[in-house]
This record gives sequence, C-alpha cells and structure tokens, in this order.
Amino acid sequence: FTHQTIAELASVAASAKQETVVGSISSERSINLPYALSPMQEGILFHCLMAPKTNVYFEQLHMALQGDLDCAVFEEAWKMILSRHAVLRSTFAWENLESPQQQVHSNIDFSIHFKDWRDRSKDAQKCDLDAYLKSDRDRGFDLSQAPLMRVSVFQCSDTDWRWVWSFHHILLDGWSLAHVCRDLLVCYQSNIDDSKILLPAPKPYHHYIDWFQDKSSDGKAEAYWKKQLGDFSQPNVWAGDRGAHLSKEKSATHEEVIISLPAQETEKLQTWGRKHHITFNTLILGAWAQLASRYCGSDDVVFGVTVSGRPSELEGADSMVGLFINSLPIRVNVDSSKQVFDWLNNLQSQQSELREFEHSKLTDIQGWSGVRQGTPLFESLFIFENYPMDESLRERFGNISVA
Repeated sequence: FTHQTIAELASVAASAKQETVVGSISSERSINLPYALSPMQEGILFHCLMAPKTNVYFEQLHMALQGDLDCAVFEEAWKMILSRHAVLRSTFAWENLESPQQQVHSNIDFSIHFKDWRDRSKDAQKCDLDAYLKSDRDRGFDLSQAPLMRVSVFQCSDTDWRWVWSFHHILLDGWSLAHVCRDLLVCYQSNIDDSKILLPAPKPYHHYIDWFQDKSSDGKAEAYWKKQLGDFSQPNVWAGDRGAHLSKEKSATHEEVIISLPAQETEKLQTWGRKHHITFNTLILGAWAQLASRYCGSDDVVFGVTVSGRPSELEGADSMVGLFINSLPIRVNVDSSKQVFDWLNNLQSQQSELREFEHSKLTDIQGWSGVRQGTPLFESLFIFENYPMDESLRERFGNISVA
C-alpha cells in the first residue's frame, strides 16, 4: 500500500531479495526457495545453538591417496560435486523465523586448501597433520555461512598425499558419504580422461522433506508412539556415580573405548544369525538391551536407536544425498524365560514395525509418552553402522587410488 506503482514496488522487492542472503554470501548470488529441516537436522541445530562451542557434530574424513594427483582437476571435481548436490550448498536460518529453514545457494566460493610438505620429514609431516586436524576441528562451522564443508590436500611425496574433508553433520549422514565420494572420484576420472560423466541425475534432498511433511500429518505416528510409550513414565537410570561426578566437575569429560571382535568370532555370530534368520543388527541390539537391563536393574528398558530414515516408498531415497538418519526410542522387554532366538525374533519384528515411523520427531514422541516434559526419554544411544563406504573407494580412479 505504501508503494503504489509497479516501479516503486519493484525497487522494494529487489532490495528485499538482497536482504534475504545470509552469512557472507554476496547479494549477487541467489538463494533457491527455502524449505524445512528434517527431525535430526532440527535436533542438531537446537544442540548447536544451545552449545555453540561444541564440535560434536563436526565430521572429519581423513584419507591417504596414492598416485599422481592433479590438484587442479581434483578441485574442479569438487566444484562439480557442489553443483550436483544442492545440500552441500545449504545454510541454515532461524532468527526471527517461526521455524528454522535451510536455504540452498545457487553459487558459492569454493577452493581446496593445498600444502606441499615434500621437504619435511615423515615425523614432521605427522605432527603438522595432527596439528591441522585439531585446528580444523577447533575452527568449526558457522551454520549461516556456506559452504559448511572444507577440503584440504597435503602432498607428502611425489605419489603420497593426505586428503581431509571436513563437514557439518547437519548436511550428511554416513550413507551419503559413500555416494559423494563415489561421485567425486567418477568426476575426477572423467576430467582426467576428458570423457563424459556417466552419473544419473540425483534426486534433490527437498523431495524427502516434502515426503516427510506429508507423512507427518496422517496421525498414524501419534497412535503408534502412544501405544509404545504412553504408560512409560519413569526413564531408566544407569547404575554408577556419574551424576555425582558431574555435579562436582565444571564440565563433563568423555573417553572412547574401542573393542574389536576377531573376524572368526564375527563370522560365528553371523552364521548363527543366518541359521535363525536374525540380522546382525538385531543380534547386537539384543546384546545392548541385555546390558541396559542389567545396568538399569529393570526388565523394561528404553534406549535410543539410530535409524537410516530412508523410506522405501520414496523414489530414489536410497541414492539421495542429505541427512536422513533419525534417533528414536525403542522399548524392549528383556524376558529371560524365552529362548534367545524367539526373543530376538520378536525384537526383529519390533524393529520392522518401527521403520514405518522412523520419520517421527523426538520432541513429538516425548509429548506422546508418559515421561514429563524436560526429562530425557533415554540415556544411551545404540548406533549400528553398515554403509558401503569402503566399496565406493576400493577401485582405482584415474591416476590415483585410496589407500
């Protein structure tokens, strides 16, 4: 009403379009229509805003490359990947918005950080790489500025290279890593050979967001979770003095324990699972449920599980690049009176039923459970990772191979 001519209105619209550009991206670059976040993206954004200094969601992929790497061609291949997968050009906006949005930039500045370390000893190279990896993690990412990823290449000899790819977890899950790495190396080889790139057109990530929003409105998830957790009012408490320890310390500490199962023992478990039609995932999940039951002193345990989140009913979901995983509660009755394979079969059926509702928001599930708001539903999270990362990198591409 204030600007009542077309010319006046056009000038206002043009300036408003420039003001929607976030971060340090110049006003000459356009932003595609923004869209909503997935449940896991919302959770990650919330935790990042609550604890800005955390690097929990900072992902760092470090690989050794062998061969005659052409850094200029490698950089060009990465630019092609950024152009191919819109989610890698995304930033996130939340201030003064009713709900957060992700915004895809049409163009962003991107270049590879390259250093030549051939004049340094092996020990010096290792020290420098360790120092870089730490400084890279400490640097982190600003979710409002693109790109939310960095690539560095360090040359250690004429044929020995170190490649570091850092990115924010809000963009990608593990399954997507395999797709990106495969596409990257295909693009690199095609550029080296000056040949046509033979890759199918990717399905954009926003197709999943559209599917998720339609699925969330049908009411079936609410009925399912109320049936599962409606009478669950007291979350499990793990034994130990962890709470007392945290109350005395200014900040929580953590440590990592790695337990490797020998290949022979692993094969025995897989053989047993095949015999009884139990997946390896279910077998390990059952072991964790047993452990949780003993530490919590209850046969009725609830803990978190991470699901793939890629719906079979969505065309092309298995090859999309983005963040699909979700963390959900699973309630397990540890019944010692049942035979192990019968109990595991029931657990496997329970997992199958859960997959239909793996798009659910954890905040919604909390409201549908009997647990009061503000109290976590679970204290432990079970993650079973099984994606074809190694297979994507096993083959030699162009004049390089991944060690």
